[in-house]
Amino acid sequence: MNLKEIISAGTLLLFSALVFFYAHRYPLGTLTRIGPGFLPFSLSVALAGLSLTILIKAILVGEKGISAGGTTLERRQILRVLLLLSVVVIYVLGTAKLGFPMATFLFVLVLFKFAESYSWPLSVLGALLISVANYLVFVVWLQCQFPKGWFGV
Repeated sequence: MNLKEIISAGTLLLFSALVFFYAHRYPLGTLTRIGPGFLPFSLSVALAGLSLTILIKAILVGEKGISAGGTTLERRQILRVLLLLSVVVIYVLGTAKLGFPMATFLFVLVLFKFAESYSWPLSVLGALLISVANYLVFVVWLQCQFPKGWFGV
């Protein structure tokens, strides 16, 4: 048995049960008119299914089959995960000040450049295309209201 995977799968299973419990406090709605509880309910069911899959695999396959190839995290990998988590937090907090398009551009730029190690021109171009596409879809087409930020966009 791989104890680390069993613990992580069990933790995710408990989290999905908690989300499932709270999702039932909101109406699920119908297939034609989805209620506010539908998305958290669906995600909790999907997370529970994936957690059970990991848990069963960890119990049946055992230590040798799952952890072949090494599962230890290096310092660089941990720093990379912390960088990505901090970028997501900064994106959420910075959207109100910078506005949706600018915050999305900077968020995607950092992800492309530092998480995926693309070149600067490719990172800037990708971030520009994604932020413009997001703006067109969410603000222009779907008419969602996002914070305008300092630039008024």
